[in-house]
Amino acid sequence: MFTMFKNKLRWLALAGTLALAVILALVLHRNVTIEIDGASRTVDTYATNAGWALADAGVTLGPHDVVMPALGDALGYQATIVVKRAAQINLFSGAGPVVTLYSISRLPADWLKAAGLTLGSSDRLLLDVQPVDPAVALPDAAQYNLQIQRGHSVSVVSGTSKQAVSITGSTLGDGLWEAGIPVSPVDFLSAPYTGLAVDGSAIDIKQASPVTVQVDGATVSGKSAAATVGQALADLGVSLQGLDRSTPAEDQPVPASGLIKVTRVREQIVLNQTSIPYKSSTVADSQSELDTTRLISAGRPGIQVTRQRVRYEDGKEVSRSTEGQWIASPPQNEVIGYGTKIVYHTLSTPDGDIKYYRKVTVYATSFAPCNFIQFIGHCSYTTANGSKLQKGVIGMGEAWYNLFVNQHMYIDGYGPAIVGDWGYVPGFWIDLGYSDSDFVNWHRNTTLYFLAPAPSNVPWILPR
Repeated sequence: MFTMFKNKLRWLALAGTLALAVILALVLHRNVTIEIDGASRTVDTYATNAGWALADAGVTLGPHDVVMPALGDALGYQATIVVKRAAQINLFSGAGPVVTLYSISRLPADWLKAAGLTLGSSDRLLLDVQPVDPAVALPDAAQYNLQIQRGHSVSVVSGTSKQAVSITGSTLGDGLWEAGIPVSPVDFLSAPYTGLAVDGSAIDIKQASPVTVQVDGATVSGKSAAATVGQALADLGVSLQGLDRSTPAEDQPVPASGLIKVTRVREQIVLNQTSIPYKSSTVADSQSELDTTRLISAGRPGIQVTRQRVRYEDGKEVSRSTEGQWIASPPQNEVIGYGTKIVYHTLSTPDGDIKYYRKVTVYATSFAPCNFIQFIGHCSYTTANGSKLQKGVIGMGEAWYNLFVNQHMYIDGYGPAIVGDWGYVPGFWIDLGYSDSDFVNWHRNTTLYFLAPAPSNVPWILPR
């Protein structure tokens, strides 16, 4: 019986807890309207202040955003939270640095006030180069780039008239147009058309007048505010050069009719040159090392000249005369010396030091006794000089073989050798001998060294 009593107490405690939870839920539950920059939505939340409600709704606040009521303020059961997003405003005031501020206002006048900037009566405020009214709110945006374009008061003098003008354009020319004074780059301005206006300055203006130039059989038309004919021609891109003349003369005022005639006058000396070729010869040069060349005397072609004088007026030839023909310079023949001086050099090789008097780059192939079987039907073990074909015996073209047979050589990558065979190959091509058992297939360039002592009949120029 005591156990039953304990169970009843347990059930009564659980029921009380549930009832309390329901009561708390009913007390804490509320509908909250969140309005962000004019757009609103309703969320269900148990939050008791604005900060928690915004967090429940997933709203992230920027450091400059404004929330009403404040984040820590308690909420009623039918609460409204207003969020004003702050925009970044960059104000360019011309000469000063960029002013950056943050504001929930969309009224440019508020931004100027916050930045301590004012607009004069002739100043303009530009939003991305478009003028805006500071008293009119701008559409919502995260960032605004505004520029203050300061106005300048100048005096404009045109002829005998003078007027005060406020210039607000980015350049003097643009500002005059915006002020109702149409000017163009060809009009005369006492200050640069593309420059900035300066407060208090006086600007002289002379409107350009039509000008027509007859030149080279064509007509060039345009406008100029120049005082003289020469300046007007320059404005229209027509230049007087050499003997050219204009009517009126270039130092005279532009005529009232605006008509200028240009006569082209040109005198030309024509020199027709004909080249006389030079000849080239080679000579032995005992001062230069073997296999080198030296320019002993440079060749130079001769020049034969025919001279004529031609005069043109308005593009037409009016006179031509031949003034003579002569050889301006005779040809000088070229002389190239080829070296005949024997100079010995020493080289360390894998096979020991060698002493040589000549080295050349050659193309090397290789052969062995049975390489010939496909041509002559059998292996050939004996070379042209009677040597046994094996490593250390090399072949050359017939011309080289006749010059160097039985002479000692050294081949880079092959080793020492003697000239013992010839074949149908040109000069600067050698065949490296091997026996069949140690054959190495060669097809590349290498260096051939002619070993000391040099023979008495060294060929100065190697045949090709």
